[in-house]
Amino acid sequence: MSVHAVAPMSVGPVSTPLPRTEASPSGVLDSRARLAAVADLELPGHAGDPDLDAVVETLAAALQVPIAVVNVVTPGLQTYPAEIGVGAPCTRVPDGVSFCAEVVETGLPLQVADARGHPTYGTNPFVQQGMVGSYAGFPLLHRGHVVGAVSVFDTASRSFDERELRVLAAQARVAATLLTLRWTATHDPLTGLANRRRVAERIAALPAEPVALLFVDVDDFKGVNDAYGHDHGDALLCELASLLTAAVEGTGGLAARWGGDEFLVLLPDTASAVAEQVAQELVQAVRQDSRLPCSVTIGLARATGPWRWSALVAEAGAAAARGKRLGKDRVAHRVPAARTEAP
Repeated sequence: MSVHAVAPMSVGPVSTPLPRTEASPSGVLDSRARLAAVADLELPGHAGDPDLDAVVETLAAALQVPIAVVNVVTPGLQTYPAEIGVGAPCTRVPDGVSFCAEVVETGLPLQVADARGHPTYGTNPFVQQGMVGSYAGFPLLHRGHVVGAVSVFDTASRSFDERELRVLAAQARVAATLLTLRWTATHDPLTGLANRRRVAERIAALPAEPVALLFVDVDDFKGVNDAYGHDHGDALLCELASLLTAAVEGTGGLAARWGGDEFLVLLPDTASAVAEQVAQELVQAVRQDSRLPCSVTIGLARATGPWRWSALVAEAGAAAARGKRLGKDRVAHRVPAARTEAP
């Protein structure tokens, strides 16, 4: 019986880690930043991504294992964007006996040669059912966070050799690269917010329901760049992006960089009073943030019937322009003009 931790870029010498309570950073699995990175991926189980599917197919063939997974881990839940041998898009295994949760907690590769004889993993339900006798997995990285694991399981007790571990490590790097490419295509590289492509995807998926849109425009941004330099201006935009992200947390909304110093906050199925509150709180948050030597003007538009996206953006943008004429640093409205036809 053994549990081996392998250095992230090497599969040479191995060592036995301490129990999780002594060796692992506390609360990594459910840390807010890590869970935000997981949510940012928007990866469902059985995602149907042919490149991620190729990762598990390669592992199953090269290592001759019945189960291979790309696993995105959240507390108590394992989601498989790609898998062979599990037969389900997700599973619920308690974190304390989950192999992949251990990889996330430690940030290290893990090998368990004899799962049935192990004092912790022997109580894993899949081990008890006879599906798993051994395990090997490497961290799955995204934007500096371990979001899950790329793993293989065998039904029998087994120590994976150095060549097999190198293959597994390489495929974990491939999977991480694929996640980065997927994310980059739909996000702004400076702020990390959604880009126009991601907004278009989200709009296309929206049902016919009330929608509110905030058009957020930084006041006198050119003056900030001229006074403090463009690096400071970039830092300002990133700080504002963090406030926008916090504003939509738990709302089902989407924050996006529309271009330059203009941002959007999309709030589906949101009442007028709620949208107004979100906008006012954003204006106030910027005022109170000592790292932001500026204010914002927000244009608010809302549609409750059939609407066109281009008209809704124009309406919110016009409201923001009106707010600037009125003195900036405020929330402004405009008579709705977007609810004229279906998107």
